[in-house]
Amino acid sequence: IPWKPKPLSELLAGAKIVSKDGREMSIAEAAKDRVALALYFSAHWCPPCRAFTPKMAGWYTSDLQAKGLEVIFVSWDKEEEGFKEYFGEMPWLALDYSERKLSAKLGSALGVDGIPALVILDKDLKLINSEGREAVTSDPKGEELPWHPKPVKDLAQGPGSINEVKTVIAYCETQDAAQQKAIEEALRPMAEKYLAKTSDGEDPLEFSFMICKTTDGLSAKLRGMSGLPGLPPPPHEHPLERMPGGDGWSCDGCGAGVGDERFHCT
Repeated sequence: IPWKPKPLSELLAGAKIVSKDGREMSIAEAAKDRVALALYFSAHWCPPCRAFTPKMAGWYTSDLQAKGLEVIFVSWDKEEEGFKEYFGEMPWLALDYSERKLSAKLGSALGVDGIPALVILDKDLKLINSEGREAVTSDPKGEELPWHPKPVKDLAQGPGSINEVKTVIAYCETQDAAQQKAIEEALRPMAEKYLAKTSDGEDPLEFSFMICKTTDGLSAKLRGMSGLPGLPPPPHEHPLERMPGGDGWSCDGCGAGVGDERFHCT
């Protein structure tokens, strides 16, 4: 009691890591001289994975590898043949397919419940960021490597852990840049307080903080789910007239849409 889970360093201590040329190595060898490790949970049968892998491979070979990131493919493939074929498309290392039990344990320990998922660890195998996919996508050149979590996240970069963690969202789509920055700075002290509680990599995040600066993406959907009123249409090149019914406002000419009401180009 209290039966704390094994640290990642212990789980990975005897892991069999393989390179593209079949060379076997330990996790310590894989992490040597690296700034960070990325565990890439993926599978060849997963369409979103097949779409993300070539992008990640391009970023890795162009910038991220040279800046100190090593990636280790953790396969969720159901057959070894699929693993081999998929790994053949990747420029990094992999957890050997024989480590099926370890693959499942890592997914459980890191809270991975869907793929593709990219989890960033430091060279001592401590968790840095469980939302590595979003972090890398927003910074493919690795300017902020190893992507320590930002206290206040921008909703435009993805939903983050909004489905798993209680999240405070500041909706400020109609404010100017200076006002948005002031709102973000006001949230920062409280966000940093809760983030600091997770610094040991063992305690889960109790509250997450996000800011919504634009009407694009998830803004309208989350406003509706929260019972908030929809925003008026943004500036439009055509005059618009309100239309009854419909799900979200939409311009029949250009297809742009956001909010709770429907409009039509006059």
